[in-house]
Amino acid sequence: MRMHLFAISIILLSTFNINISYSYPVNISDVNYSQFFNSINVTAVEDHVRFFATIDSRVTGYNGCNVAAEYISGYLEKLGLNVTEQEYNTVVPVDYGATLHLLNQNESFKIYPLEPNLISPVTTTGIIGPVLYVGKGSLDELNGKPIDGSILLMDFDSDRNWITAAMLGAKAVIFIEPEETTPWTCMRKSINIPFKFLRFYIKKTEARRLLSIMNSSNGTLYAHVTSKMVWESRKAKNIIGIIKGEDPAYKDEIILLSAHYDSYSIVPSLAPGANDAVGVATLLEIARLLTIHKPKYSVMFVAFSGYHQLLEGARNFLIKYFLEKLSLIHISE
Repeated sequence: MRMHLFAISIILLSTFNINISYSYPVNISDVNYSQFFNSINVTAVEDHVRFFATIDSRVTGYNGCNVAAEYISGYLEKLGLNVTEQEYNTVVPVDYGATLHLLNQNESFKIYPLEPNLISPVTTTGIIGPVLYVGKGSLDELNGKPIDGSILLMDFDSDRNWITAAMLGAKAVIFIEPEETTPWTCMRKSINIPFKFLRFYIKKTEARRLLSIMNSSNGTLYAHVTSKMVWESRKAKNIIGIIKGEDPAYKDEIILLSAHYDSYSIVPSLAPGANDAVGVATLLEIARLLTIHKPKYSVMFVAFSGYHQLLEGARNFLIKYFLEKLSLIHISE
């Protein structure tokens, strides 16, 4: 069997982060495109996206990513594909939980560590300090407040004002979940240097409860914050499914379609990634269609993890099935 990685760009599929590889141009004169596209089940694609997006986090190495892998594998097997799984190890920052506890109030709040500043995970055995709300953390809003030694509640839409707070001696910043945000705003919540500074995220319902207690208090409230996030080597997997070609002249040639199924968030344990799920949802629907409209060529579907770990899954797939020259997949079986 020959499987060559000569990538072509197809506008529709590239929109969904699906990659296509083929060996040489296919004779498409006898393809009934109208019949194929009329068979697309948009509702099925939406259902796939909805399932993936209900998982708290599909960050590679997290349990939700394994749940997604089982879903993909099970769906392809149900379609009748020959399915295999490629396991590999990758190192990720794992969130074991973080808590803010108001001293003398018997009130605790779940908070979430942000991704590490380069290699410095958001972890502490415990810090204590007064809790202050500083809005967007502008200089005007910080002015006159006892920032040094404090734990600050800050609006998420606050650019990189958390760095100013850190320079003024804040012990930690807890960002309040916004109504909506942008990738650019999220990117401003970490920096690519190993700056060890505690940054957290709190859901808006919990933030309202915390702010209500703070506003009704006669004096300054103190809090105890703990967090455990550590770098760990975790198992991850790529899911590979194959439809055997119908034409004896072409069945030993493979058309490769792929999409990633993991997700990313500045808050690793909160990464439902609906946008990240569109590609793999579309991939699953194409697999269903090709079990109905049988292809002449064999088709390999690969759902990658590790996309947000510098294409870790794709690189492991390339090394195992191409660079090491291992013939581990047999279409004829």
